[in-house]
Amino acid sequence: MLEIRLLGPVEVIGGQGRSDKLSAIPRRLFAVLVLRAGDGVRTEELVEELWPQEPPPRVENALHAHVSRLRRYLDAWEPEGPGRDRLAARPGGYALAVAPDEVDVLRFKELRRQAYEPSRGPAEAIASLERGLRLWRGPALLDAAEGPICAASASVLMDLRLLAVTHLYELRLGRGEHAALIPDLQELAAAHPLEESLQDLLMLALYRSGRQSQALAVYDRLRHQLAERLGIVPGPGIQSRVQAILTQSSDLHDPDQCFVRR
Repeated sequence: MLEIRLLGPVEVIGGQGRSDKLSAIPRRLFAVLVLRAGDGVRTEELVEELWPQEPPPRVENALHAHVSRLRRYLDAWEPEGPGRDRLAARPGGYALAVAPDEVDVLRFKELRRQAYEPSRGPAEAIASLERGLRLWRGPALLDAAEGPICAASASVLMDLRLLAVTHLYELRLGRGEHAALIPDLQELAAAHPLEESLQDLLMLALYRSGRQSQALAVYDRLRHQLAERLGIVPGPGIQSRVQAILTQSSDLHDPDQCFVRR
């Protein structure tokens, strides 16, 4: 069984940890076929994905040649397994077969889904999110996000990662880990200065650690950034957070009442 990694540079890991890097066009071909595994990708979509600026002459022949190379690549990985059968021609395009547990994107999505199951307690949800986030090795599709499908998928995956990180820190704050989380939250808030949910979590962690003035300073920075970059004001949820801090509301220490609702 292969291990297919898209959460960072595109990689294929085989038995005994062997890996081998594809060249640029086969790598993008492989990535888009993995993202659309089972459903297939139409020929015209593949052409746009592989040559977003200007396709080569006889582009369908060029595409067929890259598909053939990718088939040989997969066959070399699995000479006695599914290999060549993984990549099949379909009317108007091609489709790749993968198992859900072979692809880090699918494993990440499943672990994130598990974290939101109502039957799971905070400890189990935290464990699922941490396992999912450990699959990330850098920005999604780091060396393959040039065409429209992979670029859009990379953007969606990065948003899902940010949601998973936010949920993880919400859960950990709910368990009273505010002081320990401040350095990580400061780093995340600096990396995402317009993300109100992260600024809110940092404000809450600072306030619970007895650093009220620093919590209010986070809000002031957010307000200035939003006004300068987008010409808008912070949302009502985080404005309510500021009022709660100013009045030292007891709700700020209630795990069930402490997060800005988005």
